[in-house]
Order: sequence, then structure tokens, then C-alpha cells
Amino acid sequence: MGNTVLPNQKRARFAIITLGICAAAIALDIGTTWWQIKMRQSDKKTLELIKISQDTINLISMLHLAAMVLCAIFFISWLRRAYANLHRLGLWAVSLHEVWALAGWFVPLFNLWRPYIVVGETWRETQHAIPGKVETEGEKSAAIIKGWWTCWLIYFWGPTIMRRLFQGYSKGAQIMRMKADVLTDTFGIVAAILAILIIRQLSRFERELESVQRSEDPSEHLVV
Repeated sequence: MGNTVLPNQKRARFAIITLGICAAAIALDIGTTWWQIKMRQSDKKTLELIKISQDTINLISMLHLAAMVLCAIFFISWLRRAYANLHRLGLWAVSLHEVWALAGWFVPLFNLWRPYIVVGETWRETQHAIPGKVETEGEKSAAIIKGWWTCWLIYFWGPTIMRRLFQGYSKGAQIMRMKADVLTDTFGIVAAILAILIIRQLSRFERELESVQRSEDPSEHLVV
């Protein structure tokens, strides 16, 4: 079986918690953006109401950013440990160096597909590392990973694309940009939910693998 895997359950829990917080922050962002859209479309807005609206949006945006940073720290920390464990097992089908579990998110162009490859290989190879699992149960579909990555790309790159499509300072252009933000943020919530489901399932795979390794470790069967 090679080297034993390092524990990853605690990192998984923190990643799930911060993903939930991030989804909640995005939902608040959607709510305040939609409020601003309705206010801009109304003829009854006042300068005081506009100021309150803008201050609220700025506060929610800061919370959104802080949640994103926390989520990135814990999610990448979990993913790097999960991918590193595959390297510890010496699995030949792992195609990338474990550093890409971190660097893949930040290197331009590579961040369009490297994280997807890392998560996909972690999903597939963790199952194959469990003796007899794939042979008896079959390999669990990775469709959820495709859905998660598609939603993430729309959420992350969508606002930049939409701002280029709806340029200008007219009332109509501003409202269209805000509606586009609501749409892309919705994909962000879906991406967070799918990421939580991916972590939960991979954690189950890891627990199975750890259980097998403990049962194969002679020290676990010593009678004192």
C-alpha cells in the first residue's frame, strides 16, 4: 500500500464551514445588489436612501471578499493535503506535482484548468487506492466536478466579461451590469454547494482508505 495517508478530516471540516459562510456572503451580496437595482428603477429614491444603499453594498462587498479569502485558504489547504496523499501512496496515474494543488489557482492561464485536473485526479485516484472498491462498486461519476468547475469559471470570470459587454455610465448599462452580477453570483452559490458535496464525498473515500490502512498495519493488531 506504500506510505500511510496523512489525516485530512479536520481540514475538510474547516473547508466546508468556510464554503458555507462564503455562500451566505454571496447570497447577501445578491440581495443588496437586487435592492440597488429596484432603487435605481424607482422614482422615489432620495439622496439619503442612496447613501444608505451604497454604504450597505460596500459593507457586504467587504464581507464577501473576506469570506472568499478564508474559503480559498481552507479549501486549498484541504485540496493540497488530499492530492499530496496520492503522491505519498506512489500512484502512477497522478499526473501533476503536488505543488499544483496550490499553484494551479494562481498561475495565469493554468488556473483555467489545473485545479480541475487536480480535483478530478483526487476524486478518481482516491477511489482506486481503496482495495477492491472500484472493482466491486464501480467508479463514482465525476460529473459533479465538471458542474462545480463550470459554475466556478462563470462566477469568477463572468463579471469581467459582462462589464465589457455592458460598458458605459447610463442608467440602463449600470442596471444590466448589476443584473449580470446577480446571475454570476448565483453560479457562485451553486459552485460553493457543489464544492461542499465534493469534499464530503472525498472525505468518505479518505476515511475508507484510512480504515483499510489501519487494518493492514501490524501494529494495530498487537496485543499488549
